[in-house]
Amino acid sequence: MRITDERRLENLDQRIQELESELTTRRAKLHDQRRRVRKRLSARDRKRETQRLIVRGRFFDHVIKRLASNPPDCPAASPKFRAWLDAAFDAFVTRADHRELFDLPSLDAPTPAPAMTDKPGATGPAPTASRDDPIPGWKPKRHEGAWAAIYKGDTSTLPDELVGCRITVKPLNGDPWTATVTEVLERDNRYVIVRTSGKPDHA
Repeated sequence: MRITDERRLENLDQRIQELESELTTRRAKLHDQRRRVRKRLSARDRKRETQRLIVRGRFFDHVIKRLASNPPDCPAASPKFRAWLDAAFDAFVTRADHRELFDLPSLDAPTPAPAMTDKPGATGPAPTASRDDPIPGWKPKRHEGAWAAIYKGDTSTLPDELVGCRITVKPLNGDPWTATVTEVLERDNRYVIVRTSGKPDHA
């Protein structure tokens, strides 16, 4: 019995539909496999980052305990440095539950804290800087593998002592936030790069 062209066309259409259905199923399986692989990679990255944070935390806890014992072989084990370290940590921790965890006072009633000098790398105390109004004109910047803030322009308009001052950091996209300067990394008459207390968790 001869197959008519009409029947042959129906068979071809049916075969095409079967192949398209099979292709859709295989594509869905491949997408599902890709999602699972990405999920494993993301989980692995989060686990590694958590491990790094734990190691860093243990290291700094060890350093703080060592500083508390005032070892003579550690030049940083001075009251001035420990006072600055306490002030920098106080400025960095902004969430209320985190501050309560470390028995830090509420930000609703802040108290002045000692600061470092305005020279890069220095660790001595600095004169009290004005903290009333945040200094505008700052942008986020990567500096030596970490986030910092940069001010470009006439730096003579800035206070001589920036450590302890509040600044407004405005990214290219997104809302600005206010941070406290904890260290001056670079400064000349064209720009200033500072380390800050970081972006608040709620910003």
